Amino acid sequence: MPVGLLEITIASVINGILLLASFIASYAFPQSLGTEEELHYLEQAQLGDERALSILVERNLRLVAEAEKSHKHLHLDNEELIYTGTIGLIKAIKTYNKDVDISFSEYTSAIIEKELLKLKKAQ
Repeated sequence: MPVGLLEITIASVINGILLLASFIASYAFPQSLGTEEELHYLEQAQLGDERALSILVERNLRLVAEAEKSHKHLHLDNEELIYTGTIGLIKAIKTYNKDVDISFSEYTSAIIEKELLKLKKAQ
């Protein structure tokens, strides 16, 4: 991973965890982006725009929260679930291909799920 990218990723994950914790506490998530707006931010984030990455993380944290709720029965630490789910969210943002016939939220949910299953296996 190039120098600086690791720091950006870590900062985004920490920011995501803090935002998710506050959203879960208040039961309110920011409104989802429209399709065109989402694709615009995805392009920008994949080109290295930190602001676009942060916006996408913030607007899609509900997907991490949904995955975290569905894995509570595994008795894993909530912070670990949120951290790992946020890593999955960032991976999805960086690897999503709009030309493939799958929506960003479906793709992201699958990537988050994959990351959480890796965490479960590692335990």
